[in-house]
Amino acid sequence: MQSEKQQNGEKNRREILPQRAPEGMMNGGKSETADLAVSIVGNGLVAGNEGGAQGQRMDLKHADVLVVDDDEDIVSGTRRELSRSGYSMVGATSYEEAERALQEYDFRMVITDMNLGTGEHWELDVMALGKFLQAAKEFGIKTGEDVVILVRGLLPCVPILVRTGVNYDDVFLRFLREYGKTGNLDFMRKSILQENLIRRVKDVIGEPSVRE
Repeated sequence: MQSEKQQNGEKNRREILPQRAPEGMMNGGKSETADLAVSIVGNGLVAGNEGGAQGQRMDLKHADVLVVDDDEDIVSGTRRELSRSGYSMVGATSYEEAERALQEYDFRMVITDMNLGTGEHWELDVMALGKFLQAAKEFGIKTGEDVVILVRGLLPCVPILVRTGVNYDDVFLRFLREYGKTGNLDFMRKSILQENLIRRVKDVIGEPSVRE
């Protein structure tokens, strides 16, 4: 026969241990005693601990740099230069392609153009960048800012370099304030030579990853 002390200890142990979920809640239902709220986002992106940190990105391929630009020549040219320097790169010519790439790969750095193809009636070169971004948002057109938001949601600490062909002074401080808290964020004019871009990549992430 158990002593009163042993009985109390057994009672406390039962209260601490998680209980089996009721019948019928194991398939598709949610146990009320679950410690983790785990959801799958895209392909292999796991958001764990409800209300907690970013969670884990499982079973992803790896590449040094993601380059997002609607100009295929720029994407291929950047790939050529990065490859010569030993860096692996994945290219995307739209927001949707960038989204798919981020679901498949784990990147060390992201480089995105600001204007991702907004149609012939959009003249970014004669608009202030801030007004351009606001107009694109109102019309539901994806821009480099949407890529930045996407990356920050999935890879909060990954450095981001935003490239644009126009003056960015009117949005620079806002971008730093909103998107630069957890990871490095900077701008670069697209007129700058590719060799300077490669130098910037090396300054930010160091040497290329070692691939087996």
